[in-house]
Amino acid sequence: MPPPDERGNSILVRAISRTQARDKVERNVALLCEVPKGEEGRPSKSRTLDQAEAALKASEGTALHAYVVLSLLLGARTEELRALNGNGLPQAAPSDTPGGS
Repeated sequence: MPPPDERGNSILVRAISRTQARDKVERNVALLCEVPKGEEGRPSKSRTLDQAEAALKASEGTALHAYVVLSLLLGARTEELRALNGNGLPQAAPSDTPGGS
C-alpha cells in the first residue's frame, strides 16, 4: 500500500479524471504534480487495540468507565475531555424521572 500522501494524490487524480470524462474540467492538473518526499515523523502515541481493551476492562464497573469509553470512541485527548462536566446538560425535573412524583 502506498504511503498516505501518495494515496491522497492518487484519489485526487482519479476524481479529476472522472470529472474530466464528464467534460466538467479541461485538464487534470493533478497529473502535473509530484508528491514530495516526506520526512520520517515521530512515533505514534496512539493506543494499540490491546491497550484500549485493557483500559476498558480495568475501568469496568467504576465511575471512570464512561470517561474511558467516550475518550476511546471519540479519539479525544485527555485535556479536551477533562473540561467536560454536567453543566449545560438538561436536568430532568423530579416528575420527569422514573419513579418521580
